[in-house]
Amino acid sequence: MNSNHRDDIYFSLKKIFESLFESLIRSVEGTADPTTIRILDYINQNYDQDLSLTDISLKFNLTEGYISRLLKKNANINFKKHLNQLKINKAKELLQNGNHKVNEVSALVGYKNVNTFIRIFKQQEGIPPGEYSKLR
Repeated sequence: MNSNHRDDIYFSLKKIFESLFESLIRSVEGTADPTTIRILDYINQNYDQDLSLTDISLKFNLTEGYISRLLKKNANINFKKHLNQLKINKAKELLQNGNHKVNEVSALVGYKNVNTFIRIFKQQEGIPPGEYSKLR
């Protein structure tokens, strides 16, 4: 199997999984309660900030534990995993664009520490972001 063929398969699978992920989020929003939807919308709009469960609890005047339970029960997601997934998905778009360095992408998606970004990116994608950017 040549390198170009592997890259084509990789990007095709990536698009399929991204589509499934988006579909899952849309279906969750159709069945979730209004508070869960508002919280998810807030996370989706502010993922590029240094966002924490504490920030969300203050914003919505709810306890961190209650928010965690809402997200798990109504959306079947873990806050931190969901937030990191949003950040990494946006980072992949920026890296594919090729106009940004890894440290710039890290900052743009809300990671204060580039090493944390690289570690989480590699955990989710199996390769470091610098290598990912070369696959485009």
